[in-house]
Amino acid sequence: MRRLLLAALLACSIPLPVRAEDSLDRALAQIGLTKQTARFDPGDMSNFGPTELKLPLFEALIWDPWKAPSYSEAIARHALGAAGSLHQLTWLGANRLGRSLRRGWLDDPLEGIKKTLDAQATPLDYAFIDLLTRTGHPPSEAEKAAIRKQAETIPPEVGKAAASIILETRGAEKWRRLALGDLADRYPGEGGDKGSTLPFDLERGEPPRFDTRMHEALHQVDLNFLIAGAEDLALAVDRAIASLKDFTTDKDFRLRVDTDLGAVIIKGAANDTYPESLNALLVIDCGGNDRYGQVAASSPKTPCSVLIDLAGDDTYDCRAKDAAAFGAGEMGYAFLVDCAGNDTYRGGRAGQGAGLFGVGLLLDKAGNEQYVGRQWCQGAAQVGIGILSDLGGDDRYECYQCAQGFGATLGMGALLDATGADTYVANDTDIAYPSPQTKEHNCSLAQGCGDGRRADYIDGHSLAGGVGLLVDGAGDDHYSCGLFGQGAGYWCGVGMLADLGGSDEYKGVWYTQASAAHFAVGILLDTEGHDHYLATHNMAQGAGHDFSLGFLIDGGGNDLYEAPNLSLGGGNANGIGIFWDRGGDDTYRSSGTTLGKGNPAEQPASLRNLMLCLGVFIDEGGKDTYPEALPFTKDGSIWTQPPAGQPPVGAEKGVGVDAE
Repeated sequence: MRRLLLAALLACSIPLPVRAEDSLDRALAQIGLTKQTARFDPGDMSNFGPTELKLPLFEALIWDPWKAPSYSEAIARHALGAAGSLHQLTWLGANRLGRSLRRGWLDDPLEGIKKTLDAQATPLDYAFIDLLTRTGHPPSEAEKAAIRKQAETIPPEVGKAAASIILETRGAEKWRRLALGDLADRYPGEGGDKGSTLPFDLERGEPPRFDTRMHEALHQVDLNFLIAGAEDLALAVDRAIASLKDFTTDKDFRLRVDTDLGAVIIKGAANDTYPESLNALLVIDCGGNDRYGQVAASSPKTPCSVLIDLAGDDTYDCRAKDAAAFGAGEMGYAFLVDCAGNDTYRGGRAGQGAGLFGVGLLLDKAGNEQYVGRQWCQGAAQVGIGILSDLGGDDRYECYQCAQGFGATLGMGALLDATGADTYVANDTDIAYPSPQTKEHNCSLAQGCGDGRRADYIDGHSLAGGVGLLVDGAGDDHYSCGLFGQGAGYWCGVGMLADLGGSDEYKGVWYTQASAAHFAVGILLDTEGHDHYLATHNMAQGAGHDFSLGFLIDGGGNDLYEAPNLSLGGGNANGIGIFWDRGGDDTYRSSGTTLGKGNPAEQPASLRNLMLCLGVFIDEGGKDTYPEALPFTKDGSIWTQPPAGQPPVGAEKGVGVDAE
């Protein structure tokens, strides 16, 4: 009888006037907390063992969850501000990895190259001679004459742009060597039948396999040196493109010079088809509807690979199953910039903006694009930076796993789309990567997902996840995924999805739409529009499990939330789940642990029962519709809820506020 009375008292609603500006404070006060006390305690969490290689962004958000709204918006707007520049994109990646590198901020790291080329009558000839000489093959007089004959056909402005990039690869190669040490020598393969060139397996199995080579390599790489080389090379490519912004041609010219570091190719206005397998240091294509098989991919033998396509509707189609392509920075730097046209990107083992012990960037400046990949693509990284940035058009992105803004250990992966009505699909129809939670759906790890290696139940060598970021600037967009996506975090990773305009649709399964598990952070920010959120299973729409934070912020509009158990401000097993809708006439359809509720850990006698578990639900403004089965949830009220199945033990708390 006492238990029934206690539940009745706790599961009640109290009509209160709540001002929008202090809704969170009033909600927390209702359960005896403040923003200073409603957070994880580092001492508590230290009882559960160490995890290596945590990133500063994770530390900032896990210890102060109330930073999530301001942090997520600031990060998203910073990302869109950087979206059009390779140099600023590398700065963005460095920031999110906690690396204080801003080369070019106070002085010009390329000033020496500029002075050298300005002093040359034929800059392209000079650059080729320098390149061949430093790779141990100084050209003979006959070879110089042959190079000069080709170079004479190239327009001077194109030749000088190419020369500046070629000379900068010398510096990038130096920084890469400092960053990787002897790793490039120890893993010199080129993929193919032998698989990855990297010291780890790209497949993400369950349970995760411990690889001694991978563990050693993680601690050997110097990210500061790696990013320094990327920033300088990115600046050189940015300046080369800026120098060609007014360049047009209807002529067909061709140059190719092969070196030990890859080919240098410059072509004119024709519709060109490039070889299926092309090891290229630099490609500049000045026009035409071109077809590329494998370009802009670095490897241990090709430290730098750059492609600039100035115009045309191009097809990037990598048919080699084991090949990386199109901005795939594996143990080096790979940049692809397409300046105009409606383009298609398809295939590759990794690419479309992937950094794997390297930095890989894909920047598409205009057009309606289609991006199709499988894994490690469309903004994905581990030990490095991988970014896909699209500045305009109505685009479609398709992947399976580890993509569309995915960050693994020491990785910052981002997908940025500035404008347009876009579609983001992490395939959940063809079940190629079944999830441990349900074999009927794929483990997506996509659309803003940070993922680490959990090893407390295997060998104890846990590795923190990285930062996964998806930012869409404007347009009515559609997002769909399986498990772990749309602002999801796992094992000390940070996943964030930010949509800054339009009426959007989100569809996911489990651990989706601002959800996180096991010491992680998942955030979804949607600033405006009439949005529809649908999740079908568990843990969604502001849900945290096992010392994790899930925080959903919706800025306004008439929204529909269809949520499963553990949602809409649901905390489970010492997790913190926060939901905050800032305005509009909203409809909520949910059941179970939802609408501001916390569940305890399933350990009756444990220290965990002394540690906070929190669920917070806030709806500000509008006339809202709540589930009939939860009559205490209504407009203009504050309510509290007991944990499911037992009286509270003092650590789990749940509160909801509807502020008219």
